[in-house]
Amino acid sequence: MIFKKFLLLIGLLFTFNSNSMALENTQFEIIETPGSFISFSSTVKPKTWIGLYKKGTSNEWANVLAWGWVKNAQTRISNISHFAEGDYEARLFFNNSYTTEASLDFHVGKSPGNQEAHLINVKRSPQQKTFQLPVKRTRNTKRNDWVGVFKKGLSHTRGNLLAWSYVKKNDSYIQINTVNAKGLSRGLYDLVYFTSNSYQEDGPTAVLTVQANICHGGFRNPNLNTSVLQIDNYDSFKQSKDWVAIFENDAEPIRANILYWAYVKDGEIKYEDKYRTQFAFPNFEKENLNSNFKIVLFENDTYNIWGTSTLHACDD
Repeated sequence: MIFKKFLLLIGLLFTFNSNSMALENTQFEIIETPGSFISFSSTVKPKTWIGLYKKGTSNEWANVLAWGWVKNAQTRISNISHFAEGDYEARLFFNNSYTTEASLDFHVGKSPGNQEAHLINVKRSPQQKTFQLPVKRTRNTKRNDWVGVFKKGLSHTRGNLLAWSYVKKNDSYIQINTVNAKGLSRGLYDLVYFTSNSYQEDGPTAVLTVQANICHGGFRNPNLNTSVLQIDNYDSFKQSKDWVAIFENDAEPIRANILYWAYVKDGEIKYEDKYRTQFAFPNFEKENLNSNFKIVLFENDTYNIWGTSTLHACDD
């Protein structure tokens, strides 16, 4: 295996609050179950990659069935529809090595009882106590079918239920309300479809990712001739010392790899309504930034990540 990517090392000195230096442990989770592709949430470090293996085989390259570079917090590996039914492993590697940092088991094949998915993996901004979820129509909706939201890793029982809604027969979206009338905090959640007012699960679990939805790029508005950051629903979760930084795509989001940074509050507001806010940062390079770079939104003078986006034009 020959990899032709090189990391440009740039050292810039900045002064940060000492609380900002905490590093997170390695993260590795499946966020979309296998079909024609499989998606993962993971730690991003230089030259990180994910390999898919038949369970029980060694890490050598000859056993890699599919693979992908980890450039963002979420990685999608396609072309797995040919996988035979059976047990497989996803393995996370740092620094272009074959040393396993983390692994996950997954199964390819029909789910019990040939159940079909009703729910789709989605992202939502933090602190929303009411939000919409898409429902994928694969079979007729039964009376009093409903969807529940649970913290990932906890059992799907009434005591762990965080948000829910009934599913109406012809709706393609459902309106979810949290149980305690408070927003969901940042993290991963299970979306579970239940039948007929029971806790009988129907179809595989989907994943709700709660994080800041951000994007960065040149907008097609002729009156906004600048490079801006867009944060959706920012008023619902913003804190006084939230900050943003630009990194190379392959670079770990740590102090040593920062190219530019600024507190969000110091940005120039270019557009604002209840759904989105657009900021411009005068000290950010505007001409030479492209899709080889990413922007990261951090929480309140720490290295806790609210959201990440490659540099590209945001949708209108």
